Parts: sequence; structure tokens; C-alpha cells
Amino acid sequence: MNPGEAQQEVVRGSSAEPAAMRLFESDALERLTRTKLATVPLLWIPLCTGLLTLGISDGTLGAAEVAGLIATALLVWTLFEYVFHRLVFHLDRYFPSTARFCFMMHGSHHLDPDDAGRRLTPPLVSLPIFAAVLGLAFLAFGRDGGVIFGGAFGLAYVAYDVTHYGCHEWRLPGPIWAYLKRHHLAHHFVDDARNFGVTSPLWDWFFGTRRLSGRRG
Repeated sequence: MNPGEAQQEVVRGSSAEPAAMRLFESDALERLTRTKLATVPLLWIPLCTGLLTLGISDGTLGAAEVAGLIATALLVWTLFEYVFHRLVFHLDRYFPSTARFCFMMHGSHHLDPDDAGRRLTPPLVSLPIFAAVLGLAFLAFGRDGGVIFGGAFGLAYVAYDVTHYGCHEWRLPGPIWAYLKRHHLAHHFVDDARNFGVTSPLWDWFFGTRRLSGRRG
């Protein structure tokens, strides 16, 4: 199904609510593209806390090294989130031939941001990416350092997915959460070439892609 065909699937049924968009005719494949909110913490928090516990419990790294690895992982996550969103999810901006891939990965969410099932990254996508990050962390920091880095990186991913979901679904409390919501919704409804960070605007500031104005132009 191409983006145009998928768009035609967003049609109103007998109720006042739009029908959910389908990306595949196969029900089995379609289910793999949708994720419930509970899946994210239930899958990732045990996995990532287990990795952190494994790396710390061996005692080969001191407290300062552990804290440094965790801080590094959180910072790297913010850059990863920015780069992946800007250069993979919106790759068709630079290479139009990737439009179908980008629509499957992210464009469907832009077309129908009210579809809660596509606000979260399916495990079919997130687990292989995490495995690659974990492998690189092993090479960079060794086994214990790698699992600590991977565990912290994975928990940062949980924060990202839940924050992203909340930006679309909830009235977020406090000035920080409210700021992040405005920041992300400006990407959707004002200018999708800006505000690629979700859990942090740091790299939007750094690369000059930050925008909070509600006006176009």
C-alpha cells in the first residue's frame, strides 16, 4: 500500500470517529505495526533494569564510572533521537525515492496523529535497533560497561516513547512537560522540518532547528 492508498483508508465509518489507518492488508502484519502503551514499560523496564543490575553487580566498575556511563547513555540517546527522527523518519525530504519507507515508519503517524496505536515504536523495529546499539556499546565499553550503557539507553527510550505518547494524549503537568508538548506539537502542526527532539530540545538548539512559534513562515 502506498501513502496515497493509506490516506484513503482514513475514512469515516458509521460513527463520528475516523477509521484506523491500515498499512497492510494482512491482519498479522497490521498488528505488528501497532503498539499498546503498556507494552513499552512491560517489555523494556525489566530488560533494561536487568542489564543495569548485571553490569553494576559484577563490581568491576566504580561508582563514578557507572554514573559516567549512565550520563553518557542519556546524552547519546538525545542525539540518537534527534538524528533518527530528522534523517531516517524524514529521509524522503532529502531522497524522495524513500517516501514509501518513511510513510511506513513515520509518515502514517503524521497523517493521523490521533491514532494511538502508531504513537509508539513497535518492538519489531525497536528491538533490532537496540541490539545494534548494545553491540556497539560492548565494543566501546566492554561487557559490564556495555550492559550499563545499554540499560540506561533503553530506559531513555522508554522515557521518549511515553513522552511522545503523552504529548498527543495527555495534559502534561508542570512547565517542563508543557514545554516539551508545545515543542513536539509544533513539529506536527506548524513545521515538520523543525523540532525533531521529543525528550529534549538540546539538539534542535544546537543545529538551529528549534521552533515554538505557532505561526508559519
